[in-house]
Amino acid sequence: MNLNLDFKPGEKIGVVGRTGAGKSSLALALFRIIEPLNGGIYIDDVDISTIGVSDLRQRLTVIPQDPALFEGIVRENLDPSEEHDDTELWAALELARLKEHVASMADGLDAKIYEGGNTNHMHLLKADSAAVDTETNVHLQKTLRENIFSNRTVITIAHRINTIIDSDRIVVLEKGAAVEFDTPATLMQQKGAFYRLVMEAGLLI
Repeated sequence: MNLNLDFKPGEKIGVVGRTGAGKSSLALALFRIIEPLNGGIYIDDVDISTIGVSDLRQRLTVIPQDPALFEGIVRENLDPSEEHDDTELWAALELARLKEHVASMADGLDAKIYEGGNTNHMHLLKADSAAVDTETNVHLQKTLRENIFSNRTVITIAHRINTIIDSDRIVVLEKGAAVEFDTPATLMQQKGAFYRLVMEAGLLI
């Protein structure tokens, strides 16, 4: 990859590109699963290659495309390091629109989750229709704009253009290089790579 990008604190960045463009490699590099051959990655002016891998990954959060639950209880899945009290756990569930559902379960935060990530009452984020996917995406984007995330830099690596269309700025990757990097409005005016992706997604009326 050959990238030279500068993200501002608190920015919401969208990353798009076709299969093989380098989206996954960028994510892997941020977590030091792969290391850059040249140059470096700096977070808050600190070269991440000088930070212990464990310390780095504790300071970054990833929300995977395919979420999973681990065998145990709801509480352990929400807070595996046991750093937060129940009030904070319920607040997190409310943000995820799961508070009411978990509260309706007999054991609440202590409800058991079995192998494969299931409970007898809970199957999380398994949407079967495009309509539900769209609704979930709208809620996710709204949540990321709330005060709790206002001072967090969020990088969304997108497979669908509609998930990043309201980002502050968007990176378009092609063959491991950033061919475009600007606000969505500016990229649309340029009618380049991002514009073509939007057209192909049927989002331009």
